[in-house]
Amino acid sequence: MPEPSQGTGYNRYRFLGNVVSGGLERAPIGHNSGTNDTKRTQEQSRDHVFSRHPELAKALIWNHNLETKQVGFTQADLHLAVLDKALTFGDLNLSTADSDDIKEESTFHADRCRSFVLMNEEAVSNERLLKHLESVGIDRCLDEKLITLLQEPRWWRRQIYRAKREGFAYVRRGLGFVNSRHTYVDIWSLAHQRRLEIRKRQYLEETRLTNELGASITLADVHDRSVSNPAIRRAELMTRLAGINQYAKEKGDKAVFVTLTTPSRMHRLSRDRNNANYDGTHPKGAGSRSHTLKS
Repeated sequence: MPEPSQGTGYNRYRFLGNVVSGGLERAPIGHNSGTNDTKRTQEQSRDHVFSRHPELAKALIWNHNLETKQVGFTQADLHLAVLDKALTFGDLNLSTADSDDIKEESTFHADRCRSFVLMNEEAVSNERLLKHLESVGIDRCLDEKLITLLQEPRWWRRQIYRAKREGFAYVRRGLGFVNSRHTYVDIWSLAHQRRLEIRKRQYLEETRLTNELGASITLADVHDRSVSNPAIRRAELMTRLAGINQYAKEKGDKAVFVTLTTPSRMHRLSRDRNNANYDGTHPKGAGSRSHTLKS
């Protein structure tokens, strides 16, 4: 963990290495003046990033100090800026945004896109829509269906929630929480999944189905008696696997259960150390690469 020093808040951690000038968001990262003003500006800028993401602050600080020792201060700052950007959607801070924030942001984007469509000619409207999508990191080709969807808050909510999931996954990977020695799920993913399960259960218990005879049942009862129930779904999967295995034996074959994963060159870390063979593959692009399956 970072070494403690004088001060309060996030500034009580002492940053290692040479200081580069300017803020992470503003200055030409890499210029090395070493003046007191430069050090103060850089520390304030880093402190701003850490304070924006309170749940990840300690991990970000620890990783920044580790990277400073391994690859130098400039690269550590650059990576910190990349991680910060991954946790934003436009002006929305994804690491602290709750459902109300996301709902408000979705309405803002939908209203903005609607104004582009209503107040401009088609060519100008399309250009502004594309620029707006680019500003939030969405790369899509415009068509009539998408133009309609862009004016719906519900569509934007899905994009923001997807960006939040992918952003946290990217940051966890960048901080080294995804490696062969770590647990299958980190505390942030687990907490997020538990919140989703609680909300889903509340919805199921509060929603009822009523037939034409007046008989009523909650969606929770339907869920618990169907394959939507994880316990039932797992039992059914095991039954099917046993059946496939038995069928294979009767035919003189052998049933094999295979889990496909990416090759080592696509993994940033080897155990808990930087992988020298890492080729920079982003998780979203790993599935599009061609692989050779070795026996």
